[in-house]
Amino acid sequence: MPTGVAFVTALYAVLRAGGIAVPMSVDLPERERTRITDHSTPKFVIDTPPAGGAASEPLVSAVSGEDIAVLCYTSGTSGVPRG
Repeated sequence: MPTGVAFVTALYAVLRAGGIAVPMSVDLPERERTRITDHSTPKFVIDTPPAGGAASEPLVSAVSGEDIAVLCYTSGTSGVPRG
């Protein structure tokens, strides 16, 4: 999803839930997007902002101080993108 409030909200929601965020540019070619998702094996993909906001039960964080939070990939200008 494009950068903005919805992106930041989704990013922090993933982190709070104990997930690992793998942000990708919306301008990334489909071939590179596929390569990254094949390599990182995501459990789910957030590609559009959620419709509206619904109240939910409080979330207990599932993270510890040594967990990976974000996995960023290189642009691949000198070869295959690496995470």
